[in-house]
Amino acid sequence: MHYYCHCFSPTTFHDTNLQIYSLKQAADNWNALAALIKENDDVNSIPHYWERIFFILCCFSLSLIQLLGQNSPYKKEKVDDPQPLLHAVLKDCNVEKYERKRIGNTFDSLIRYYNALHHFGESIDEQQYNIVDTLTLQQLDKFRIMTIEIWNIIIAKYKKDDENDLKEIRSVTDLIDFEDMPYIKD
Repeated sequence: MHYYCHCFSPTTFHDTNLQIYSLKQAADNWNALAALIKENDDVNSIPHYWERIFFILCCFSLSLIQLLGQNSPYKKEKVDDPQPLLHAVLKDCNVEKYERKRIGNTFDSLIRYYNALHHFGESIDEQQYNIVDTLTLQQLDKFRIMTIEIWNIIIAKYKKDDENDLKEIRSVTDLIDFEDMPYIKD
């Protein structure tokens, strides 16, 4: 039987850390897309541009949903839906109410896109298509920043416990690198 890791628990050949693997896939694809954007003036000339940004969004979502589920303060038979689970985890990590709301609003937007993508199929009213059509690289970057922020909040919680060997880790970006996206202007 596989052990599905809790945050940064050590892994062996038989262990699977789904949440970090999903984030690594997001970073690898983000970095590949950044390299392609540096080479091309027009993102529409990049092969599979839209599939790439949708895949990255799905990886961010999978990583966070798995991370939140593994770190739920409530142990019960069925894991809560992502939005209430996020709020419970952030509250458990003593995140200020204003910050919980700010992060929650961005997370709700991420989940709206994720739901539209992973329930993608024939649509009577084309609502799912309309949602997906509005995704931009700038929005994806906001989701990347929020994903890193949520990871860092959970890392900070575990760093408080001396039993965890996280002294060298300040941020999830110490483990997983995201290149700057040349298309995104500050």
